[in-house]
Amino acid sequence: MVPTPADGTMSALPLHGLSRTKLRLVLGAAVTFVVLTLVEVVLQREDWPLSCYPMYSRPGRSIAERTVINGVSSVGEFRLTPEHTDPYSGARLIRTTRKVLRDPAKARAFARIIGERYEERREREGWPALQGIRIYTETWKPRLRLAGIDQPSRTLAAALYVPPPALLARLRAEVAETAPPLKAVPLPRTDQLFELEARDCAGSCIEATDRYAAGGTALSLSGDGTHGRVTLRATLDHGQYAVFVRMKRAAKKKGDRLSFKVDGKPVDDKQGLGNYGSSLAASWVWASAKPGWPALILELEKTGEHVLELSATEQVLVDQLWLSPVSRELPVDNAARVR
Repeated sequence: MVPTPADGTMSALPLHGLSRTKLRLVLGAAVTFVVLTLVEVVLQREDWPLSCYPMYSRPGRSIAERTVINGVSSVGEFRLTPEHTDPYSGARLIRTTRKVLRDPAKARAFARIIGERYEERREREGWPALQGIRIYTETWKPRLRLAGIDQPSRTLAAALYVPPPALLARLRAEVAETAPPLKAVPLPRTDQLFELEARDCAGSCIEATDRYAAGGTALSLSGDGTHGRVTLRATLDHGQYAVFVRMKRAAKKKGDRLSFKVDGKPVDDKQGLGNYGSSLAASWVWASAKPGWPALILELEKTGEHVLELSATEQVLVDQLWLSPVSRELPVDNAARVR
């Protein structure tokens, strides 16, 4: 029993030597922890078990953010799941993709791995043919009850071209001239197709024979540093058109870029059309913007006659220009088109 004073209040327990020692240890440890934590905060370090608690060091963001990974097929994009890209998925796939894009050789090797693993299961599972991976950053302003989460702002953060194995095999066969010519693929009525002929040359451009070109001939644009140009006049309705060009870079040459103008104004950015040399062999391909990225879009504000111009400063061959208000992705084949 603890003795109680006459006034009824509880008396303090006597502190023996051992209790005082424990108290000093506890207080010393607490002071040390506070001091070291303050040091961590000042130096912005995290040395476990200490921390500067960065999650509390700044105001919460007013914008929410997430990363989305989509696959690309000839008919559009689809959500990639871990099943599609196993063992690469989620954060690992994002991190690896961004890393290999800094080195074209590593990007080709990684794309081949992803493509082969995907292709092994594609027909069995009924998946579309994969020809690219796109990583998007989506942002939106958090609202009550998640309002607006289904309408985020989207930015393309990275894109990896994954050439279909069948296309790679076809291109190798064309280079070796062992492949038979392909039958032309019909286009819908909505699309515009232009067969490029010698009369369309506007400078440093000649007609060349090629068994894999549409009709057996193509236009060879300049290879001497001057601008080889092809000019077309066409009546087009107003609206948006994806731009595709069937082209071929000369053997043992690096030139794989075309510039595109409409009514004298550049449509493409500084990268132009093409830019496929690091991924595909030197044979006929359908090109648009850089492989793996969305197609270059031409937007016409008025209906009427327009002047279309393709040009190159390095030797390339072109035979067809295709404008589509419907398609937005490259085809998985390299066959010529026909109306």
